[in-house]
Amino acid sequence: IDALTARNIVSGTGDGRFAPSDTVKREEFVKMLMGVVNIAATGTGVEFADADKNAWYWQYVSKAAASGIVLGVNDTEFGIGAEITREQMAAMVYRAVTAGGVYIVRTSGTAFADSDSISDYAKEAAAFMSETGIMNGKSGGMFDPSSTATRAEAAKVIYELLTRTEASR
Repeated sequence: IDALTARNIVSGTGDGRFAPSDTVKREEFVKMLMGVVNIAATGTGVEFADADKNAWYWQYVSKAAASGIVLGVNDTEFGIGAEITREQMAAMVYRAVTAGGVYIVRTSGTAFADSDSISDYAKEAAAFMSETGIMNGKSGGMFDPSSTATRAEAAKVIYELLTRTEASR
């Protein structure tokens, strides 16, 4: 948390707390992720009906969408205010690494006991997260793809991505 705060990648909840057990919103995670990856937007961006161009998150969501890192929850909405799931988080990180051309060492990884419940769009991302050690499973070898991510889990994923990205440079 301290390392990410020092780099302005994460911040507290405004009341002097980090609130590690609170859930993370999709736009909050995108802000954290874009603080680690250095990607130039390659497209014109996506106009999401639920995203306000004057909001604090707009530059992050817009750049991530233009780079193909994020998709909406449907064709017209990003999902502003929605809690991010573990599989959505994995997919965003995987797309960011791929878009950024970052090489991260992979090991054999561990197959998740609930791999059948991971959505098709996130299966490769979940395997990548395990093989790189960026994201681990929960007790019983479960990935728990549809559960919402906590601020602590998101910070851990972002920190692991940061350290592996820096090591690959």
